[in-house]
Amino acid sequence: MSKFGAKLAGFTLKLFGWDTKRLNNFYKVPKAVVIMAPHTSMNDFTLGRLVAWAYEKPAGFFMKKEALDWPIAGKLLAKMGAIGIDRGNVANHNVELAAERLKNSDELWIVITPEGTRKKVKRWKSGFYRIAQMAEVPILITIMDYKKKIVTIVDEFHPTGNYEADLVVIKKYFEGVTPKHPEFKM
Repeated sequence: MSKFGAKLAGFTLKLFGWDTKRLNNFYKVPKAVVIMAPHTSMNDFTLGRLVAWAYEKPAGFFMKKEALDWPIAGKLLAKMGAIGIDRGNVANHNVELAAERLKNSDELWIVITPEGTRKKVKRWKSGFYRIAQMAEVPILITIMDYKKKIVTIVDEFHPTGNYEADLVVIKKYFEGVTPKHPEFKM
């Protein structure tokens, strides 16, 4: 992303009333798994892309691999950082693929919505955590609050290896955050 592109992304966010707070220089972390939640709308993708561009961060994101098969749109999505995954194959290696991509990059954020879908879910998927562990990178906890119109990196979390205990700590950051569609919130 060029300096002009970063300024344009920042301007677009401000134009639509969004504030992107850069707390404690978390945006300077070169490699990380970035979790953005709550995820209830396709608007979250656009918002996330604009934030990554405004921060001038190369950012990857998961997407159904079939979407990358589209002739023009697929190439554009891949250029934007799409990582095609096979969601139907339980034995796939998406976690390993993402961890390897992080290990082999000098600078990369892989952005994941831990719910794994825009629908209401009973529990988060653990892939984001396992990727961070395998790649030995932190998890940047990022909230999208549609009521306050703020996208904020609230903390840098280092997995301890105890997923259940760590998840309790991570989820506390999202308490009181208003998603685009609150009826889908956990």
